[in-house]
Amino acid sequence: MSTRKSFITLLTLLLLVILVCFYRSFLPGQALFSNDGPLSIQNTGLLSAPASLYGIWWDVNWVGAYNGNFSPNFFGLMLALPPLWFNNLHLPIAILFLGMCAWLFFRQAGFGPTVAILAALAAALNGNFFSNGCWGLSTRETCLGMTFLAMAAIASPGHWIAKSILAGFAVGLSISEGADNGAIFSLFVAAYATAHAVLEADGWATKILRHGVRMILIVVAAVVMAFPSLSAYMGISITGVAGMEEKQQSKEARWDWATQWSLPKLETLRVIIPGLFGYRLDTGDGGNYWGTVGQQPGWEQHHQGFPRHSGSGEYAGVLVALLAGYGVAQSLRKKGGAFTPVESKMVWFWAAMGVISLLLAWGRHAPFYHLIYILPYFSAIRNPMKYMHPFHMVLMILFAYGLLALARQYLSNPKGAATSLTEHIQAWWSKAVSFEKRWVYTMAGLVAFSVLACLMYYASQGDLIKFLTRTGFTENDAKAIALFSVKEVGMFILYLSVSSALVFVIMSGAFAGGRTKWAWMLLGFILLTDLMRANSPWIRYFNYQERYATNPWLDLLRDKPYEHRVAMPPFQIPGQNFAILQQLYHVEWLQHHMPYYRVQSSDVSQEPRMPADKLAYRSAIGNNIVRLWELTNTRYLFGLAQGFVEGLNAQLDPGRNRFKVVMPFTVSMYPGKDNIMLVETNKEGPFALIEFTGALPRAKLYSSWQVSTNDQDTLKKLADPAFDPAQTVLVANPINPPMGGAVSNAGLATVIHTAYAPKRVELSTQASVPTVLLLNDKFDPFWKVKVDGQPATVLRCNFIMRGVQLPPGHHTVVFQLSPKIPSLWVMLSCEIVGLLLLIYLFMTRNNRTSTTGT
Repeated sequence: MSTRKSFITLLTLLLLVILVCFYRSFLPGQALFSNDGPLSIQNTGLLSAPASLYGIWWDVNWVGAYNGNFSPNFFGLMLALPPLWFNNLHLPIAILFLGMCAWLFFRQAGFGPTVAILAALAAALNGNFFSNGCWGLSTRETCLGMTFLAMAAIASPGHWIAKSILAGFAVGLSISEGADNGAIFSLFVAAYATAHAVLEADGWATKILRHGVRMILIVVAAVVMAFPSLSAYMGISITGVAGMEEKQQSKEARWDWATQWSLPKLETLRVIIPGLFGYRLDTGDGGNYWGTVGQQPGWEQHHQGFPRHSGSGEYAGVLVALLAGYGVAQSLRKKGGAFTPVESKMVWFWAAMGVISLLLAWGRHAPFYHLIYILPYFSAIRNPMKYMHPFHMVLMILFAYGLLALARQYLSNPKGAATSLTEHIQAWWSKAVSFEKRWVYTMAGLVAFSVLACLMYYASQGDLIKFLTRTGFTENDAKAIALFSVKEVGMFILYLSVSSALVFVIMSGAFAGGRTKWAWMLLGFILLTDLMRANSPWIRYFNYQERYATNPWLDLLRDKPYEHRVAMPPFQIPGQNFAILQQLYHVEWLQHHMPYYRVQSSDVSQEPRMPADKLAYRSAIGNNIVRLWELTNTRYLFGLAQGFVEGLNAQLDPGRNRFKVVMPFTVSMYPGKDNIMLVETNKEGPFALIEFTGALPRAKLYSSWQVSTNDQDTLKKLADPAFDPAQTVLVANPINPPMGGAVSNAGLATVIHTAYAPKRVELSTQASVPTVLLLNDKFDPFWKVKVDGQPATVLRCNFIMRGVQLPPGHHTVVFQLSPKIPSLWVMLSCEIVGLLLLIYLFMTRNNRTSTTGT
């Protein structure tokens, strides 16, 4: 098969697989589920390209936050799609991209066209990356794709200087796509480049010199390409985050946080049995995930936090694992093996890298992760399970070597055919060498052991059901989960048996010569059906028009949402209704409905890394939740309709009574629609939208201000009940005090929003005295301000907010987010150069002897 035909075949197969798996992406009203970056977030427009390339101001949660900027990488450019199309197509496009990149690597590394097709399919449909993509993290696919491109450039013969630069660009884009995931992959690229250099035929002096220059080129090109993303990531996720300091005390303190998502050793079996521990948390018919990934350390004792939380699978495919093992076994043969000495050493290298990855992925469940956790910045990487990504990459590569071994020894040369398949196999078996017989015995032993283990597992279902009920499942759910798990083991045995039988027949030479294509077709059929059936539980769709249907409280809050924020009281009260309301708020409304309609909340749905300034602010205010709502423009709250407001006024706001019900409502399931909530106003309803009239307005003019350049003093004063934030604003900048002392704020005109966008706020003000305009949005040095078209100084007010000093009179004030992104155009230039080099690489034929004729 020619290279061109191989590429077209792979492209056709991938498109067919994508159409089968994601056909609902093209149906009206359907949206692909995504936990990270769902349709509601995309619909805000905050992440849309090209605007997001020049800075992202996240105004939907807290009091706003600078979220860096997207780089013009593969994923960033996909953001130019309309929100619904991006939501539905980002994963299919990423899968296609990964498959193409993997194919290019296998071709440049010297594998035959047909081997490259099957190995690329195994990469594109690998359950680890596929499930992460379904969870909303398709950057894992694009990150791996860039890694394959980097290794393809290294493996490609000739013009090594240009290709080293291309490899560096690819590594940089991988880091840009996947942040710490890309950084992890970059270590494996460096290791591969080193192994590749060691195994070259040149003398040691030439090897060392060439490899040294190559690594310098790769590192420099990668740093130039990834610099915009690295600087943003460091600023947002490390240097500006509480507890992320590179101190031994900080590292030890965050060990549990950093290693919560570790792979339990027993759950390594998920690599070959996809549903052994279930799939998603909400998979039906007993497919619920019941393992312990994501479990809060010490949960068994205190039952606080997550008992489990998995949004990803670890399935590589039975055939993939079987042939990966076969490739390793072939590399260990002393005589008659399928590989050259160099290829055998490369197999050993990848096998060693796979073992290292797996040991690190076990995280807190084994001692090995401690060895790298103590290194600089490794403690900032959350989730040791990220090392399963390179582990699966290793399996893909070893799978290709296993296919290569089969093709070379049993498919390349015609064999003498017997009168029947049985006679042919008998004739081969009588002449089979010891390695072949040992491998057949190994496959038969694996099947027999699996059957025995399944029977024992089925016999212990009672113990499993008891365990599941102790960890929070109902008895009926536990029975369904136990039965589902046994069925998954049965499916594993089925695919193991079929795969082993096919490998056995191929080894007999029955498919050699003119029947070779049938061997490849059967291998591809087993691979595709296995991976597609295992990936299907991760694919979920919903009718977004029904799920995101508006309701009365949404209609109220989405009217000028930039003038108020909404929150859910964090405390607990007796009764089921309040717990139900909190769950609805945090699971559905805060993450989906409110972003979809741009309703702003002072709550944050997910915040594993809290910014240091926010932690200091929240810690200073402490339990005075009313003061927090007051300072953050939190004007609306969710609560109960009966007696709740009275309790708030009596206990939290005695004598002031600033809480009042503005909209009682009911929540019910929409008739005939699962998971669709119907919200209706009802005076007798159990729930209510509550107004807190004491919240500061979003924008306010002060004729009385105090300069407080000591942050600790500022925080202490903000938390002091005697301090009235409605009368005085605290300014961190050394500005002049009010002229003539404090002047009453009562007579000042109201500030009017004349235009609002997340990165541009325009206000009109009127005052007869000098004032400080407080805008209750977060201060950031990237915000600039103009007063009547003239630049002015952005003040940091009330520790965390921003403002500006104004003279008397009428003024037009414009706040504009203007982040410095000087390297953006450098990165774009590098991408253009890299694209030209990639085209060159793609068109470069591998001059080495073909590994197979297929």
